[in-house]
Amino acid sequence: MTTSSKEVGEQLKSYDPQTAEQVKADFDAGKTLPTDKDHDVNVMAKRFEAMGLPSSTFEKICKDAGL
Repeated sequence: MTTSSKEVGEQLKSYDPQTAEQVKADFDAGKTLPTDKDHDVNVMAKRFEAMGLPSSTFEKICKDAGL
């Protein structure tokens, strides 16, 4: 089963990403410190899958990052 980019966009309508400034402020305030799970490729793959995103996209991200 493949998911088109249009379908992915429809699934993520409620997604409201933070700006870089918001992310930095939260990080500086200690609100979003990464955990070991955030660095585990298998955990992140499951999170990606739970969002309904194609595993091929996650695999490409990992490959591009050298993981």
